[in-house]
This record gives sequence, structure tokens and C-alpha cells, in this order.
Amino acid sequence: MHPFQRINHFPGMMEICRKAALARNLKRMQARCPVQYSFHPTTWDREHPAEMDAFRRHRRANPGAGARQDVACHVILHTSGHDE
Repeated sequence: MHPFQRINHFPGMMEICRKAALARNLKRMQARCPVQYSFHPTTWDREHPAEMDAFRRHRRANPGAGARQDVACHVILHTSGHDE
């Protein structure tokens, strides 16, 4: 490498650049530091039945939440590398 070159990839970066992995890591950090990690919307992973049950309970308890702008609901879909 030349001194002016920069590296834009690093080991483990897929843990923050993939939506499912980022959501999982944010959830872990929120469990450890709830005040500092309360900035992102609640996220559920549809591949895990327990999380989908929690999502369904949340939707039943908050039926109009999707219509309000102050609430965001993200369900992570596992894809084969084609996220959008």
C-alpha cells in the first residue's frame, strides 16, 4: 500500500454493515447500556420464533403504532446477500 491509500474494509465489518447483524449487535448493546443505546427503533428478527411472538404482542398492545411517525417498526428479513 502507498501512504496515501486507505482501507475501507476491516475484519468483522459485516457485523455492522448487514441489517440483521447490526440489529442484533445494537440489541446486545442496548441490554448492556440501555440509556446510551436507546436511539434506535425496536427491531425484531423474523427468523427467531420468540422474537416474532414479541413482535405480535407489541402490535396487539400498540395497534396504531405503525401509523404514527414517532414509532418505527423494523422486521429483519434474512436474504441471500441482496438487501434492498
